[in-house]
Amino acid sequence: MPEIDLGVDFATAEAEVELSRKPAPAGDYELIVSANPEKQTTKETSKKPNRPMLSWQLKIVNNSDSSLNGKMVFYNTPLPWQFEGKFDTSGINFLVDLTKSLGKEWSGGRIATEDYISTTCRAKLKVTEHNGKQRNEVEKFY
Repeated sequence: MPEIDLGVDFATAEAEVELSRKPAPAGDYELIVSANPEKQTTKETSKKPNRPMLSWQLKIVNNSDSSLNGKMVFYNTPLPWQFEGKFDTSGINFLVDLTKSLGKEWSGGRIATEDYISTTCRAKLKVTEHNGKQRNEVEKFY
């Protein structure tokens, strides 16, 4: 098998990976919707298993510390659904807060998620631990 010149040694690559996985410090950031949110469902182990939700991919942009630009922040918004015979809208505030901060409130009972790609908002991020790893979490949108 031929050798491939990677142009970087393993130790340098590993250090870059660790740096990219390190969360941004807690604080205020500008975020951009970097992709169309995926429709997913909550895990079987959650309080409301198989609940539909949108999983948003947000990236830090325009930060004075350029090493933070491009860091990903994931944000889930539960969707209304039928649960135990009732229409459940609990958690809709997550979607309301996000879309309002993006400057695009939806109209009627439908939302065109692709309309949010490349829109920006401001958010206060905090650092939390999940499964032994630190990550950023949105504390609130502005």
